[in-house]
Amino acid sequence: MEPRVGGADVVVVFSDRPEVKKLIRFLITKEANEIAAKNGFISPNRNVPLENYPDSISRKSAKMLQEARIFVFDASDLMPPAVGNQGGFWDACKRFVQNPESLDEILMEMEEIASKNY
Repeated sequence: MEPRVGGADVVVVFSDRPEVKKLIRFLITKEANEIAAKNGFISPNRNVPLENYPDSISRKSAKMLQEARIFVFDASDLMPPAVGNQGGFWDACKRFVQNPESLDEILMEMEEIASKNY
């Protein structure tokens, strides 16, 4: 099976208090992820039943993630926001798909953005 590419959010803890630890422990449970799935979030928890997802696209996406042996972050998640988000990598990819002949120009623009932000 081929790797799955996607993005993710990260939870960061800034306090060692018991209630904070309790919340983090809850967020990784099947129950918390079932709630998230019912609200349209694709859960990384493989134990969340597909029927918890509200529509067929969410169910198919969750199934692909559950069956993945390898998950990698897309390139924009590894870039500074100014490089990876709107106006940067994503827009460059869309422009390339629309006009592959403009690759050299797109790459030069991306190099300029990257040199200003790294």
